[in-house]
Amino acid sequence: MHNGYLLPNQYVDQVINGRDYCAEFLKVPVELRGVVFLYLPQTIQKQVLKKISDEKLVDLLRYPDPDDITDIIQGLSFFRRKKILSELEGGMAKKVADLLAYPSDTAIRLTNLDYVLVDLGIKFKDVLNVVEKHKKKTGKDPVVLAQKDGIFVGEIPVSAFIRSNLDDIIDKYVVKVPTIFYHEKQSKIIKLFEHNKHNKIIVLDKGKAIIGIIYSDDVFRLMKKQRARDLYGFAGLKQEEDIFDKFYIKIKNRATWLVLNLFTAFLASLVVALFKDVISAVVVLAAYMPIVAGMGGNAGTQTLAVTVRGLVLHNIEKRAFFRIYFNELLAAFFNGLIVGIVAIVLAYLLGASLVFSLIVAVSVLLNLMVAVSAGFFVPLFLKRIGKDPATGSSVLITTATDVCGFFIFLGLASIIFL
Repeated sequence: MHNGYLLPNQYVDQVINGRDYCAEFLKVPVELRGVVFLYLPQTIQKQVLKKISDEKLVDLLRYPDPDDITDIIQGLSFFRRKKILSELEGGMAKKVADLLAYPSDTAIRLTNLDYVLVDLGIKFKDVLNVVEKHKKKTGKDPVVLAQKDGIFVGEIPVSAFIRSNLDDIIDKYVVKVPTIFYHEKQSKIIKLFEHNKHNKIIVLDKGKAIIGIIYSDDVFRLMKKQRARDLYGFAGLKQEEDIFDKFYIKIKNRATWLVLNLFTAFLASLVVALFKDVISAVVVLAAYMPIVAGMGGNAGTQTLAVTVRGLVLHNIEKRAFFRIYFNELLAAFFNGLIVGIVAIVLAYLLGASLVFSLIVAVSVLLNLMVAVSAGFFVPLFLKRIGKDPATGSSVLITTATDVCGFFIFLGLASIIFL
């Protein structure tokens, strides 16, 4: 039994740990179901939507804001979504339908429409009248935004109502708030929040008139999805997969990349086979091959993470392209020197000759530079051809570092020892 005092995240835990997700979800107080639903894993969301009746779905949709309703029902079939919208109150249904008309990765899809708009030049007592009317109509305290000649100017913060008199003009109390145009990508929203301390962003149309507001909680949820997307991409998994998927869905999502990885592993083994004579002559080479390849793989993954983040936040521009790459390459060179010196010492202490230790060190240094180049260029190439720069990049980078690492290490050994 729920005691009526649980927080939304506690209800989320109860739904996830229940045997029947939909039955457990329906135990959540109806006014909290929308919030709880949005924080459930995607697989569980789908199962809840599949089992929940239209009547109960409409009931829970009476409480969230239009942007959250959009997130909840966008996974429904066209005909069921149309039916649900017809059951909503007319004004709300239109707002949701308008939001659904835009691509899911644009700023407007996160837009909250709960605000009041006032013109510069009016008094605070007039603003309070507008706020009171809105509250009576919606039951919510709105954000107060100001405009001049139909163009957004700024926000009137709550503190202004405390510091001002009722007969004061609002103009000097208006504060600037970051803005974004409705059609821009959601990745730009993340960048705006990282560079501004405000807890909201105003969404504008092409004429700079106000459409709505994006709040920090929606951005945090977006950032969480983005982090999961990048993490899944590094591992060669589909973004839609999560821990609650059935085994056959996991097979479908993972098999392609695993088969590709198998082929790349065979490619690395072919390179090793080319140097079977030197490996037979200097057997200890086999013990050091994983070190050279492993160090390259780690460096490549580090560069990949930085590059993908730069692409997501639009920090990598053409004019800065070579400067960023040279900076990464320079870091790889000096890191290679440091790691190489340590490798010389360790290999020598383990009984290797000084010449052999130098070969290990030079191979590690060169492979680190190969790894950084792969970590930088692979995601850029994938983006260039229209693919997700995160998806499967790690497989391609591991191939580059294994193949090149083995070739450099065994090639140098062949020159010196044969």
